Amino acid sequence: MKYTSGQSLLLACVFWLSPLVASAAPPGEAAHATAETPAYGSLLEYNTARKTRDVNVMWALGGWAAANVISGAIGWPLENDERWKAFHGMNVAWGAINLAIAIGVGIKAHGDEPEKYDLRASLERAHTAQKAYLLNLGLDVAYLTAGALMWERGASGNKPMIEGYGWSLVMQGGVLLLFDAVMYALDNRDNGFLYGQIQPATASSPPRWEIGYATRF
Repeated sequence: MKYTSGQSLLLACVFWLSPLVASAAPPGEAAHATAETPAYGSLLEYNTARKTRDVNVMWALGGWAAANVISGAIGWPLENDERWKAFHGMNVAWGAINLAIAIGVGIKAHGDEPEKYDLRASLERAHTAQKAYLLNLGLDVAYLTAGALMWERGASGNKPMIEGYGWSLVMQGGVLLLFDAVMYALDNRDNGFLYGQIQPATASSPPRWEIGYATRF
């Protein structure tokens, strides 16, 4: 079977994402990955490092978004090719949305207070972040799928504007897919420290854990 360019790109992205999701360790197993888990000296050190990472990540996302807005705003009026004109216009819209998200989340992360998180609160925040990254990964695949379909429909139907929109969606979805996959992997690795802090209450009492924590999607 011969695949078109858009279909080949989509299949490549799905092929790349599948082993990542399949091999990702569930939260309950994260504590076993001690060889790859950073050696934080305390819970405060873990939460401080997490705050720093969250702020830096939003700087990176904001930089990517600003680059899209600036390059798109410059390229859109200069292009005569309707495909590239649509490409730049879509990039401006995506960049504006991502920039607003980066600013909002970045301000919230910068004002965070690591010392206010005990073990339970840290676990709850980690669990929420993991679910958010997995949701984003699903959305990223949806963006890639929509972009690939628009790319093909535009190219085969001689609709240059649709084709240009497809180019933009594939690029934006691909970058966000890589971004969210890396963040999920880093978060999953670091959470091994948290699960390593959960210890049995006492040796003489009935088997139980001091903190109950369940994964639900």
